[in-house]
Amino acid sequence: MSDPKAKIISYKDIPKIREKARRLGKKIIFLTGFFDLYHVGHAAMLAWANSQGDILFIGLGPDAAAKAWKGEGRPIYNEADRAYVLACHQSVDYVVILREPIRSDKINFRKAFRLISPHIFLAVSTDPGGMQAERRKMTKEIGAKFKIFSPFPHKRRKKPSTSETLIKIRRYD
Repeated sequence: MSDPKAKIISYKDIPKIREKARRLGKKIIFLTGFFDLYHVGHAAMLAWANSQGDILFIGLGPDAAAKAWKGEGRPIYNEADRAYVLACHQSVDYVVILREPIRSDKINFRKAFRLISPHIFLAVSTDPGGMQAERRKMTKEIGAKFKIFSPFPHKRRKKPSTSETLIKIRRYD
């Protein structure tokens, strides 16, 4: 797809895309996140995610969830801007902005997950253990694989962090 906007889909688009992919024998990958202040960790994760299958869906956390979970002043960029940046990435096939109720367990994508019905669901190693356990359970329920991304490029010792980047930026404010 040459137009990044065509990669930004809604829940109603998912079944048609999923069924076509399945008919063609394509492996579907699903990854969620906020992707605010895009950084090297995001780039590495998307490249790795893409290598795990054929079609990569990104479930993008909406603005309200980013604010609820990350705090006041977040996200830096609104969901439309973040979706567009992701859609411009060559590794990403589809972006769906998650439109489910915000939950305290930070799993606000159950409907999207069931609609996409991925072969592989990806998570990051820094997600809290309870969240990882719930995601593993969801994945097992549909017979998919659960994989965790942890390596970062350039032999980095420290995980890139949007929150830490914001602290550095605010020092110059």
